Amino acid sequence: MKGFIDYLFEHQGRIYLCDWKGDWLPSWDKERLAVHCGNNYEVQARLYTLAALRLAGLQDQSTYQRRFGGVLYCFLRGMRPDDPEAGIYFRRPDWRTLLDWQAEMLDDSFWGLA
Repeated sequence: MKGFIDYLFEHQGRIYLCDWKGDWLPSWDKERLAVHCGNNYEVQARLYTLAALRLAGLQDQSTYQRRFGGVLYCFLRGMRPDDPEAGIYFRRPDWRTLLDWQAEMLDDSFWGLA
């Protein structure tokens, strides 16, 4: 897998990941974006989130809750000045989910190696 975190920033004391997307979708409603991201960017979101947490030294639940803001996928073709939420998918997984992701991704079967 190859990829880049497009934008890592801090806002009001919390770290956020942002990835720009150029996909073309029939609509930009939240439900469609959630399904599209789940189908196409789930592994990327996991890797980027875990990498950002490691880079920032966020290693426990209380620090995570205080310092991690979430992941934004910004679909450039769907963003509109009249609707600040259009074309934007936001996700902030809970701590348990992160631990599950890490355990799953450390298993060879996740990558099709077992």
